[in-house]
Amino acid sequence: MPIEKSLARPVQTCHPGDTLAQVAQKMSEHDVGSVLVLADDGRVMSVITDLDVAISASIEGRKLIDLTVREAISR
Repeated sequence: MPIEKSLARPVQTCHPGDTLAQVAQKMSEHDVGSVLVLADDGRVMSVITDLDVAISASIEGRKLIDLTVREAISR
Protein backbone atom coordinates (compact mmCIF):
# COMPACT_ATOMS: atom_id res chain seq x y z
CA MET A 1 0.00 0.00 0.00
CA PRO A 2 1.42 3.44 -0.88
CA ILE A 3 2.19 5.52 2.18
CA GLU A 4 -0.16 8.27 0.99
CA LYS A 5 -3.14 5.97 1.55
CA SER A 6 -2.24 5.48 5.22
CA LEU A 7 -1.88 9.18 6.01
CA ALA A 8 -4.65 11.27 7.54
CA ARG A 9 -3.90 14.26 5.30
CA PRO A 10 -2.12 14.84 2.00
CA VAL A 11 1.67 15.08 2.00
CA GLN A 12 2.97 18.56 1.21
CA THR A 13 5.89 18.95 -1.17
CA CYS A 14 8.26 21.59 -2.47
CA HIS A 15 11.26 21.87 -4.78
CA PRO A 16 14.88 22.89 -4.09
CA GLY A 17 14.46 26.24 -5.86
CA ASP A 18 11.41 27.28 -3.82
CA THR A 19 11.96 30.04 -1.29
CA LEU A 20 11.76 29.43 2.42
CA ALA A 21 8.94 31.97 2.49
CA GLN A 22 6.93 29.72 0.15
CA VAL A 23 7.64 26.67 2.32
CA ALA A 24 6.78 28.51 5.54
CA GLN A 25 3.49 29.64 3.98
CA LYS A 26 2.68 26.07 2.93
CA MET A 27 3.48 24.78 6.42
CA SER A 28 1.23 27.41 7.95
CA GLU A 29 -1.67 26.83 5.55
CA HIS A 30 -1.62 23.05 6.02
CA ASP A 31 -0.65 23.03 9.72
CA VAL A 32 2.41 20.83 9.17
CA GLY A 33 5.95 21.02 10.49
CA SER A 34 7.70 19.34 7.57
CA VAL A 35 7.50 19.21 3.78
CA LEU A 36 9.03 16.69 1.38
CA VAL A 37 11.57 18.12 -1.08
CA LEU A 38 11.19 16.62 -4.55
CA ALA A 39 13.92 16.36 -7.18
CA ASP A 40 13.15 17.26 -10.79
CA ASP A 41 12.26 13.62 -11.51
CA GLY A 42 9.68 13.58 -8.71
CA ARG A 43 11.67 11.49 -6.27
CA VAL A 44 11.99 12.55 -2.65
CA MET A 45 15.44 13.99 -2.08
CA SER A 46 15.02 15.41 1.43
CA VAL A 47 12.65 16.73 4.05
CA ILE A 48 12.62 20.32 5.24
CA THR A 49 11.25 21.12 8.68
CA ASP A 50 10.07 24.27 10.38
CA LEU A 51 13.24 24.11 12.46
CA ASP A 52 15.37 24.01 9.28
CA VAL A 53 13.59 27.15 8.08
CA ALA A 54 14.07 28.97 11.39
CA ILE A 55 17.73 28.01 11.80
CA SER A 56 18.61 28.91 8.21
CA ALA A 57 17.06 32.34 8.54
CA SER A 58 18.79 32.91 11.88
CA ILE A 59 22.24 31.76 10.76
CA GLU A 60 22.15 33.47 7.39
CA GLY A 61 20.60 36.66 8.74
CA ARG A 62 18.54 36.97 5.55
CA LYS A 63 14.84 37.15 4.82
CA LEU A 64 12.97 33.92 4.03
CA ILE A 65 12.14 35.26 0.58
CA ASP A 66 15.89 35.48 -0.13
CA LEU A 67 16.72 31.90 0.90
CA THR A 68 15.95 28.74 -1.04
CA VAL A 69 15.11 25.25 0.12
CA ARG A 70 18.38 24.10 -1.48
CA GLU A 71 20.30 26.32 0.97
CA ALA A 72 18.44 25.01 4.01
CA ILE A 73 18.13 21.24 3.57
CA SER A 74 20.51 18.79 5.18
CA ARG A 75 23.00 17.19 2.90
